[in-house]
Amino acid sequence: MEAHKKKFRLFEFFIVAGVSDLTQLRDGKVTKAEVVEVLPKPTQEEEVLLRDISMFCFPSGISVRTQVQRPTFFTFVLTDALGARLYGSCLIFDEPVFLPEPEAGGSDSRKDGSAPRKDSGGTAVYDPRKDTRKATHFLPKCLCIVSRMAFMALTKRYLGALYATCKRNGFSDNFPTECYIANFLEVPLPPPGKVAIAFSLPGDKAFQAASPGLHDFPLVDFSLHSLFLCLDINNVLRLLLCALLEKKILLISKHPSLLSIAAETLCAMMYPFGWRRVYIPVLSRSLIEYTDAPTPFIMGIHDSYLPHLP
Repeated sequence: MEAHKKKFRLFEFFIVAGVSDLTQLRDGKVTKAEVVEVLPKPTQEEEVLLRDISMFCFPSGISVRTQVQRPTFFTFVLTDALGARLYGSCLIFDEPVFLPEPEAGGSDSRKDGSAPRKDSGGTAVYDPRKDTRKATHFLPKCLCIVSRMAFMALTKRYLGALYATCKRNGFSDNFPTECYIANFLEVPLPPPGKVAIAFSLPGDKAFQAASPGLHDFPLVDFSLHSLFLCLDINNVLRLLLCALLEKKILLISKHPSLLSIAAETLCAMMYPFGWRRVYIPVLSRSLIEYTDAPTPFIMGIHDSYLPHLP
């Protein structure tokens, strides 16, 4: 019965990914991100699928920045044991942090005389919400929505609205973000056809989601124009031919947000056929050796990975 309910839910999970132990970032090095929170609580089978999702939220790793960058949005795709696709929509933004300093003489205080906060693992870190105007370092955090359908534009608008709501409240622990997420995760998947499901955040305009009919064109809630802006018509046709012939296709861009859009556009243009081979539109740098696979695939990488190709 539980699996039956999940099948008809609009969005499967809300995930927060980042770094909880700031001591590993003291030297500003790139490190592996981790899942900080998952809603709702996944089953044991789902935990296996979501175990490494943080590497897709931060495909190039995570490191401390000295300047704030604008929030960015991109999507990635996972495949479960049955071959069904899961679409992850990520909004990455910077939070001010105070990196822990090496402790001298066993003292548990800082240069400014303040006492550090202890996290659940016992690591001493500064509270990232304490006097953030004096922060000189910033750490990326990811808000991710996992869905069974490619609602790219919808999730981008929703995550943007959620981020704006949280930012107005200073990302405070007292702000009931979980309440908004809990209601959001109860929205049912709209049935195939012309029926639309509407939902909203308090104080924000309503969002609508609709599924295509059983014999309609696949779900595309984003512009197909992006692929044609990146490639001319002849190269798009060559790309489509390679997909129909089940060749190896490696998409390369300096903009991660374009990779999934290009891959999904290509799959949509294959209709009434579909791509049933390896499909990883955004490949993590730690998985770069997958591009040496002997089977047909559609994969996408950041252009900075080119020197690391096998």
